Amino acid sequence: MPTVDVVVPVHRLDRPIDRAVASALREAETSRVIVVGHELSAERVRARLGETAGDPRVEVIAHHDGVPSPAGPVNAGLERATADFVIRLDSDDEFEPGLLASLLAAQRAGGASVAIPLIRRNGATPLLSPLARAGDRALLDPIADRLVYRTHTFALVDRRRFPSLRLSVGLATGEDVEYAIALWFSGRGVAFARSGPAYRLNDDAGERVTTTRRPVADDLACVLRLLDSPTFSRLPRRAQRAVATKLLRNHVLQTARNRPTPAEWSAADRVAVARTVAAIRTAAPSAAAPLSIAERRILRALADPDAELAAVLAFARRPRRLHELLLTADPSRLLARDAPLRMHRAARALSSAAARG
Repeated sequence: MPTVDVVVPVHRLDRPIDRAVASALREAETSRVIVVGHELSAERVRARLGETAGDPRVEVIAHHDGVPSPAGPVNAGLERATADFVIRLDSDDEFEPGLLASLLAAQRAGGASVAIPLIRRNGATPLLSPLARAGDRALLDPIADRLVYRTHTFALVDRRRFPSLRLSVGLATGEDVEYAIALWFSGRGVAFARSGPAYRLNDDAGERVTTTRRPVADDLACVLRLLDSPTFSRLPRRAQRAVATKLLRNHVLQTARNRPTPAEWSAADRVAVARTVAAIRTAAPSAAAPLSIAERRILRALADPDAELAAVLAFARRPRRLHELLLTADPSRLLARDAPLRMHRAARALSSAAARG
């Protein structure tokens, strides 16, 4: 019996939504594909879908909120869903054949509330996330399997267990950060179908919403929102530290990678990133301990709005020396689960598993 509602938000009609919807319709487990036109009329979206719109499993709705964020249309689709399970599919992307069957099998094997697929960029390169431990485990541990580093929330979610969980509204980016942490640490189980069909993250349709350049304050607002949320405050201290380390790596340090020259930084940007570092350290004082030597050097400069920026950005751009990449500034954390040495080893193992799959 079909059991999955697929939510497809679309923001522009030049996106390949017909490809995305067709990939969901070929899955026997699809109950319905809910296409949500964001600031687009349902009629225009149906016209763009062509013959695909005539499939009885396709429902097209419009969502108008005046906010340039995926949160609104995704949440509208989640509100519309009635199947046992729901999964998001972005308009640029597609399911490999058999994806939903693979996720449902992984979900049933461990009684999981959430099942995540391997993600392949353009159908080839696997995204090495999460850097889970080797071996066939029915369920992942959010800390031991580094699930906090899963940056995409394309996941099969048991709607009956998360009936009201939604993306964060009012953010320019990072609307799924709190949503993901709530899923990973729900205590209801996350399965990883690492060797099954993949979710294809495609880059052939031009710039994605998530790659748009914004002020640093906008990019990091999701971090401050999470730190102030009940979702974060309810986590055990060990989990808060793991999440905070991920926030430093995947959000704060990313600002230096996205803005590699001093000309790309305003005074407001420097203040925003320093304020965010301070907030993370207040929430979890030891969050920076597992960072590499290189990461800590860049972080120190970002934490000080008056620090000389050109030298550290030049350092961030140059190739890493092995010791800077793999060794921690704090020797006691060299073999920590989220220290670079063990994460590098886990990445090699996952890459091998993905190649075999």
